[in-house]
Amino acid sequence: MLSAMEAVVVDTFDLTADTDFAALVRQVLLGRAGGSLPTDLDPADWLFRAYAELEGSPYRDRLAEGVSACLTDEEPRVRSGALTFFERHPEARGAERIVELAEGPRALFDGTASGTAALEDKLMRCVGARILAGDARAREIGRREALEPGRPVQLIAALTQADPDWIVEHAETIVDKTPATGLSILFNLQSIGRDVLEVGKRIARLAKRDRSFKRDLDRFIDDPGVREEIRAAMRERR
Repeated sequence: MLSAMEAVVVDTFDLTADTDFAALVRQVLLGRAGGSLPTDLDPADWLFRAYAELEGSPYRDRLAEGVSACLTDEEPRVRSGALTFFERHPEARGAERIVELAEGPRALFDGTASGTAALEDKLMRCVGARILAGDARAREIGRREALEPGRPVQLIAALTQADPDWIVEHAETIVDKTPATGLSILFNLQSIGRDVLEVGKRIARLAKRDRSFKRDLDRFIDDPGVREEIRAAMRERR
């Protein structure tokens, strides 16, 4: 029973069955608690350290649930810190709320609320982390985002690694709408051992609209022959 849980000490905090973890996490993310070590350079650093120290303890899930409760806090910096936690720990208790928030209205994350300009990018990175963790709902969100102009940049790497067949099938549409995804698609296909030549040739003329594609091709594509054929495809006129 919860009341029978033994108290645990993490730094200066006594964690008990009566601890309000949502309130504790909120105070940490506001910079009003935690920061117990010189290496705690960001409020979320304490959460990462505490979560690791609590492995094997029932308080570990309660801490993660407290972070999850903070995903919709009124303070943008609290929401930001909670997203930072779940990007690193997409398997933690309460992380499924990331998908629920991404599926619904995103006013707390999309820049329409004060101080939220960068939060949607973080939310999408968390969706990407959930994709890699095997969340089917997150994968469906990723697929929808990938087909929207300018939207998939933050999660295209995860989606490519977890759902490569779908990415290969839709590569031209994705890159046509968001040229900045081209190099990431090729690099991540390469990283999982997939052939990138045919996909690279298909997307070359579309991806070259992003200046970094031609500039960084040598850095990210290993095979010189493949790079040359992709460059040749960039020059083709159709």
